[in-house]
Amino acid sequence: IDLVRASGKPIWITDTMWSVCFLDFIRQESAAERNATQLHEVACRFSIAYYRRISEVLLAIARLRSISVDLRSEIETSLFSVRRIVDALAEQGYCVNRSIFLGSLAEMALGIGMLEDSADMLAEAHAVSEPGGERFWKAELHRLSGELACARGSKEAARAAFHDALTVAREQGALSLELRAATSLFELDRDAESNALLAEVYGRFTEGFDTPDLTHAANLLALPTE
Repeated sequence: IDLVRASGKPIWITDTMWSVCFLDFIRQESAAERNATQLHEVACRFSIAYYRRISEVLLAIARLRSISVDLRSEIETSLFSVRRIVDALAEQGYCVNRSIFLGSLAEMALGIGMLEDSADMLAEAHAVSEPGGERFWKAELHRLSGELACARGSKEAARAAFHDALTVAREQGALSLELRAATSLFELDRDAESNALLAEVYGRFTEGFDTPDLTHAANLLALPTE
């Protein structure tokens, strides 16, 4: 970022800042809100409409994630508010990353028990991911479908969805998404097989051990299996 700032090229600056924000977003890093705010400020200063609108979505989702899960009514209100922003973007022709945003909102809806709303958003995310060329998030959408099935009490459907997520992640070489899928499978089964799978995926990482996903996986691996 320091290098591109020195270049004085607005589009280079916002492109680079977007890359940082996107990584924060998918990894659910604590810096996501701060970096999205900075991207929004720069996009507004240089009148770059696309990044201004995208940063508004990133900022809204980052703030939504920071709300305590105990505040269900506040999360519910904010969810629908962010959904309106995402829909407004699509109406204006900004459909890039729609499946990712919908998937994130579906995950948060699932977290507070809004199962039908979560299902609706996941179904739309799956539907738009293919024509939109966003298959790189397909593994995560399968994983979230598995979490939804689990919340509905369907372990077999959940297990099948987690395996679909693993398959797609492996085909794409998406190690981080493979870890998420393996983590969800272990949380479902808690047996020696799922433990071995999670340990194998975790063992292929060489960095990022302080990130939320890897920290969570390490904590699970320290638990006894059934």
